[in-house]
Amino acid sequence: MPKRSHTLGMSQLELLISLSIMGLIAVLLANVLNFSRMTNERAQEFSSEAGLFITRGSLRQWAEDAPITYSNKSVPGYFQGDKTDLQFHTLTTSDTFWGGTLTKVHLYEDGETLNVTLVGVETQSRDPLQVTRLLSTDLLSLRISYFGTKQRDPEARWHDNWEEATSLPGLIKVEWKNKSSASPPLILHPAKRDRQAVLSLGNVLPRH
Repeated sequence: MPKRSHTLGMSQLELLISLSIMGLIAVLLANVLNFSRMTNERAQEFSSEAGLFITRGSLRQWAEDAPITYSNKSVPGYFQGDKTDLQFHTLTTSDTFWGGTLTKVHLYEDGETLNVTLVGVETQSRDPLQVTRLLSTDLLSLRISYFGTKQRDPEARWHDNWEEATSLPGLIKVEWKNKSSASPPLILHPAKRDRQAVLSLGNVLPRH
């Protein structure tokens, strides 16, 4: 009877060990790929959240840079707003838009997104430029309020709209709700820079 060779083929024990090792490698590889996917998704979410946060700060700055006067002409007429739409002009000093002319800022809702669109002149080429940024991607509701004194108001109060041709509101409150999370109200100070300059100038002028 011929002897069985121990050098050919694999025993059942060796086969089981090989399959176990291969299974372990497959599990480790799947965990690594899943972790990589989760990390990438989280990075994208963080990038999106950071972009929304930056837009909040930019909108606040654009409102503060809105001029009270421009080229010896009254600018408040360039401002109008209601409960879901706000438009004003600013003298932005960003690298994108040229600060030598007015840039229009438009805050509005479009379906489930809350957008801020800027229309102005590009810094380098002086060509017309339009840029849209996001404040929310899962918008549920929006409300904009305006604090100030209109012509027939005995004192300053909150309004649902502002169409005064002779004055800007003192404050603008932008409130919105998202489907996934709550956002704190955004308070804007129109023409804050010019108002502070006027107050500072008044303090240094001699009084008679």
